[in-house]
Amino acid sequence: MQPTDPLSSLDIAAAEGVGPTGHGASLDALLRASVAIASGADPAAATAHFTPWLAAQVAADADAGRFALWGESTVIDEHSGTAVVGRPLFDLLHELAGVRAVWPVGNAGLLHVYGYLFSEEKTPFGYKRERWMGGGVAAALDLPSEHFSPWTVHGTETLLQRVTDAALPRLGAEPGHAGPAASVDEWDAAVLARTRVVVAADGSAALVYGVRWPDSGAPMRLVTIFPVEAASAEWLRALGSGPPRLRYNVAVAGREPGAALRHTRFAVR
Repeated sequence: MQPTDPLSSLDIAAAEGVGPTGHGASLDALLRASVAIASGADPAAATAHFTPWLAAQVAADADAGRFALWGESTVIDEHSGTAVVGRPLFDLLHELAGVRAVWPVGNAGLLHVYGYLFSEEKTPFGYKRERWMGGGVAAALDLPSEHFSPWTVHGTETLLQRVTDAALPRLGAEPGHAGPAASVDEWDAAVLARTRVVVAADGSAALVYGVRWPDSGAPMRLVTIFPVEAASAEWLRALGSGPPRLRYNVAVAGREPGAALRHTRFAVR
């Protein structure tokens, strides 16, 4: 008996006509791809079948050099201790982008933006894709609710381009200027990690996190951005009260995940 192909054995309708034009159809196609990959289907076949926009967007980002604007991240979630993106999908994304990576550490833009769309691992905060599909990050940045949907049409802009353009400038903003409600810098001689919390007029909030290497003269690189459910004054103060360390699954060469740093500076407006 021939081995069963998970892509065909699942009760999944053909994806012809299911493209980046309709919200429901595109979400359905994305979820079908995600389930197929989690069930053992070849990610290249599943994404080509259900979400053909993925390879095109990743290629456009690679051509534009956007992945260099992001740091590195581990796929092992610091809360669940499990991989939120499987090895086959991890390898496919980095192959499509032409980015070298050694499991479980890869490019944070590839993993947190594109990889999370297909993650079936439910964390204590829900599915990773919800930051893009649920509109929480968009609301905090005063953007339309579907701004970060992968099929939202913005001319030739990719999802990673929209996320980078919206998030990266926030890492250079100080509290009271350009919107951040709180700022935490944590560093030692080798690395600076920066957290910015942005709160919109309606109370929607998002946390942006990035790193840079002080001695290199290189600019800040994005690591992650995610919605914050309730950025109360108490929560904001607690954000800067713990000992300084690496956070949010960032990967820094020569350091363990969550490794301690030496200094911290906190401000809240």
